[in-house]
Amino acid sequence: MYRAYFGLKHKPFSLVPDPRFLFMSPRHKEALAHLLFGMGEGGGFVLLTGEVGTGKTTLCRSMLEQVPPTVDVALVLNPKQTAAELLGTICDELNVAYPPGTAGAKQLTDILNRHLLEVHEKGRATVLVLDEAQNLDIETLEQIRLLTNLETTSEKLLQIILIGQPELKSMMGRPELRQLAQRITARCHLDPLSKDETAAYIRHRLEIAGATRPLFAGGALRLIYKISNGIPRLINVICDRAILGAYAHRRQTINRALVRTAASEVLDKKWKPLFRRPLGWGIAILLLLAIGLSWRLSPWSGLLNLPVFQENREAAVPEPVETPAGAQPSPPPQRDESPERPDSGLNTEVETSAPEEAAPPDGQPSLPPQQGNSSGLQESELNANVEASAPEEAVPPAEPPSVSEPDPEAVNLIDLLKSGTVETSTAAAFETIFRLWDVDFDPKPDKTACDAALAAGLRCHHDRGNWNTLAHYGRPAVLELSDEARRLYLVVATALNDRDVTLGFSGREVTLPPSQVERMWWGDFIILWKPPPLKSLLIRPGSSGPDVRWLKGRLNKAEGLPPGGPEGEEDPVFDDDVTLRVMAFQSAHALKSDGVVGEQTLIQLTAAGNDASGPLLSRIPEAMR
Repeated sequence: MYRAYFGLKHKPFSLVPDPRFLFMSPRHKEALAHLLFGMGEGGGFVLLTGEVGTGKTTLCRSMLEQVPPTVDVALVLNPKQTAAELLGTICDELNVAYPPGTAGAKQLTDILNRHLLEVHEKGRATVLVLDEAQNLDIETLEQIRLLTNLETTSEKLLQIILIGQPELKSMMGRPELRQLAQRITARCHLDPLSKDETAAYIRHRLEIAGATRPLFAGGALRLIYKISNGIPRLINVICDRAILGAYAHRRQTINRALVRTAASEVLDKKWKPLFRRPLGWGIAILLLLAIGLSWRLSPWSGLLNLPVFQENREAAVPEPVETPAGAQPSPPPQRDESPERPDSGLNTEVETSAPEEAAPPDGQPSLPPQQGNSSGLQESELNANVEASAPEEAVPPAEPPSVSEPDPEAVNLIDLLKSGTVETSTAAAFETIFRLWDVDFDPKPDKTACDAALAAGLRCHHDRGNWNTLAHYGRPAVLELSDEARRLYLVVATALNDRDVTLGFSGREVTLPPSQVERMWWGDFIILWKPPPLKSLLIRPGSSGPDVRWLKGRLNKAEGLPPGGPEGEEDPVFDDDVTLRVMAFQSAHALKSDGVVGEQTLIQLTAAGNDASGPLLSRIPEAMR
């Protein structure tokens, strides 16, 4: 849902234990080394423990991808079984045949022993991996220990790896399991991630998913660590919901507010800023009271009453000046009671000493600076004050400062749309995009613009996204814009790159920064596309015939292969190879990678290759595709 919006190829925070996304912290590296060590140890136990959600299963999957070809592995994910049932499961995992109805532990152990001897003679090793081993009871654990007695005169026949929660480590300390505990040759425990590791973990998964820029603000990363305590599974749940929230609110960056909302939804607990909580207010008030009390009780509070300050005060008072007899005392200097007024030139002192604007809160757009004077006086009042305070003698006016001429090419989109000099109606927008397709726009009174497109052999495709979405489609699009009064304007995006976007109006094009459009665009757009000559606009695995022949040809062109080969087949079939090629194409274009060719995939296929039919959204850099 949000992959195309953020330009991702994969879902970055899926709960599926995908080894591709494994983040190797120092403890994870150590644990993987212990597991791989256990693969070639030849007897005994390897113990891996860790809190819930710290990545034990993902680490196990990564280990299984590195199993040597001479090793057979039996992976048991649910060991909560009786001893006989577990032995049967192990035989099933190793493809060991046993007579139907065999339920005795001794019979199954003998069959398993014969099999292990046979594979050992062939130079192969066998490893048993028990996940969630904390669910094993004492009797079953004792039966597993007995399996390590299966051996030749020189070496053990079975290596066992136990993976579980911290309770498993406590179980190993019980007296009745001391024989098993003595056979553990390697132990490792996975702790939660640290604060820095949490931030690195999130960045790592985003990079693997195809992100080209950071999606989480620094404050959001710190808050995720605080809420999740560094547990990778909780990090995944919170991040996935936060990205979904950013997509729903059309945000480009995830801030603390989105993380709090996501955590409240998935963890069923309200997460508020500290000073929004009653406890936070109480702490703040107590701190203020403590500071005030400490000031009153400290020696600094009486500093102004010290003699040295009193002497300075007395010295600051001017002594009376005696005047000669008969002379009038000079009047005190008059204060200029006229109000301050702005200088006619550029007052650099005022500009440099002006307070900085407060940064907007996370997720809120910054407001433009207020225009005009800050004193609240009307221009007539300012002029009156200037005339009243002007000296009697005429003073030649100062040369006005030089002002650079405005750029005649600079365009303000909001002012342009409100001016009425460009046509932004539905008819005007579709007439523009039809012209790009070299088709006459012929609307009917009782038909919509998309009906007119269908009559012309084109189809409308409605979607919602951002610039990455448009770049992936690669077609001109009708954008739906709205101003603060919710007036709608339809404009056509004809060209796009990482610096600017070109909007087409009736007979006029305007190029401006994408940020101007983003202020008015909530992501809704319509593109036109020309469907290929197919029997069906839905091609599924298992299909055959001309539609599949066309599909293979377009895949060849998209992959840079010659158009021959598969196109010449008599009866091409949508087989597993084609399915994998379609999934790779969908993944590269931020589509749902399901192997089914629907409308979105067809749009991308018709725009792929050097012979793409119809107009393209020109000047798209490779980084945005």
